[in-house]
Amino acid sequence: MIYSVHGYYGKRHSRKAHSKIEAIVFARSRELAEELVKQLFDNYPVEFEYFSVVGGQEQDLNVIYEQRPELRYEDPDRGYIYNKFSHQNAIYRYFK
Repeated sequence: MIYSVHGYYGKRHSRKAHSKIEAIVFARSRELAEELVKQLFDNYPVEFEYFSVVGGQEQDLNVIYEQRPELRYEDPDRGYIYNKFSHQNAIYRYFK
């Protein structure tokens, strides 16, 4: 349910050095976690050099909500990215 997503991304057809993203995602499945992070790049010409989704021990939702009360009102089917605004700013600055 809680995944760590790592990846290196670069600007398509550019010699600019690649940048790294490390995000923590609360989602129902590994595929949803990957999709949520890749959606951050929808408006940019991006190519991924490396992309990895790790974690997601199957825990009961009540245990997760106990350990992380900030997730109590988040739906795992919709997903949630920690510090999404910071990631969006970093991506914007990279492609600017």
